[in-house]
Amino acid sequence: MNRLALALALCVLPGCARREQPRAEAAAVPAPSAITAVPKYRGTGTSRGGLQAQLAISPHGDFSVYFMDPAGDDLPAADASGVSVQSGSQTIPMQIDDTGDTWVGKGALPGGDQPVTVAFSIRGQPDSASVLLTAVDAPLDYVCPMDPDVRSATPGKCPRCGMTLVFGIPDPEEYPLHLAIEPPRFQAREKVDLVFTVTNPDTGQQVQHFETVHERLFHLFLVSSDLKYFVHDHPKYNGSGEFHYAATFPKPGMYRVLGDFYPSGGTPQLAPETILVPGGPVSLADAKLAPDLAPQKSENASAALTMDPAHPAAGQAVRFYLQIQPADGLEKYLGAWAHMLAASDDVVDLIHEHPFNAENGRIEFDLTFPRPHTYRVWVQFKRDGVVNTVAFNVPVQ
Repeated sequence: MNRLALALALCVLPGCARREQPRAEAAAVPAPSAITAVPKYRGTGTSRGGLQAQLAISPHGDFSVYFMDPAGDDLPAADASGVSVQSGSQTIPMQIDDTGDTWVGKGALPGGDQPVTVAFSIRGQPDSASVLLTAVDAPLDYVCPMDPDVRSATPGKCPRCGMTLVFGIPDPEEYPLHLAIEPPRFQAREKVDLVFTVTNPDTGQQVQHFETVHERLFHLFLVSSDLKYFVHDHPKYNGSGEFHYAATFPKPGMYRVLGDFYPSGGTPQLAPETILVPGGPVSLADAKLAPDLAPQKSENASAALTMDPAHPAAGQAVRFYLQIQPADGLEKYLGAWAHMLAASDDVVDLIHEHPFNAENGRIEFDLTFPRPHTYRVWVQFKRDGVVNTVAFNVPVQ
């Protein structure tokens, strides 16, 4: 996905690098550029009950049906039953595919421009939709909002992050993040409530609906300016536009906050904030980070880092290989094989990544450092039910 360097002076930057890819524990799955074959015909019909049935037919007669509710939200395939497609004189029985999102079947290609009928039941009530099919000219319309390089000719889920593919993708637009601290006057080691709200840039209204990203509505990263303090947690949503997080800052100084969220109808966002904790001098000097690429031990595993190229340069793509020992027992943590945050020693750049591959205990990331600095790189992964956190200091030329 897009690479982000979040400048200290900016309030919001859109997009986030998310390259997690599902696979079996023992085997990696190559990242496809398109997750389905190009259909020969495609069309959408609205049923009497207001549901949308989206039908795609491949050149080989593979039929797939995807349902959406009247508001345009995804409808799990299991909410429907008895799905069939009536095309001319043939009735094609459908069944739920392996992902649980789509009904699939096989039959002869329809002839001419005649509509076909998708018949189904919802909660025991029979319904149907007439679909007028059109030949497909532009094959790849559906895009993952998290991984826009993953595209498809038909609706479905992204094989990397599990997000629902959208028809096209909106242009990136900044949704301002606002942070209030309650009480506004506080000291280090005192408990405070961080209150986050998001504004729709088009309407000026407070956003109240968010998409789930990696099993949460809001991911919060919090680091101190000396990069000795690191938190990855998830504020609680009150249902009316506010995310609350109880924080206690260990010492006075400057802290950087990174919010990762996805407003419904918008695009994924990474939004930084800065907090100054009173009670002592606030240093704006760069953190003193000596290079540290040695293997790191954590709760129930160790991690060894190798990079290609071995000496990263600013603006150059770098492949990170994180070898976990013991290699067994690796499992997904919050919907990804790992979570990475990289922070420059001046805390200007905050880069959030997920791996694109994991195989035999080796987790692989793609990363591009924007400037020549030393970066503190935290990686979190889960093994045998335990979350491990390791950190490396990576010098970038």
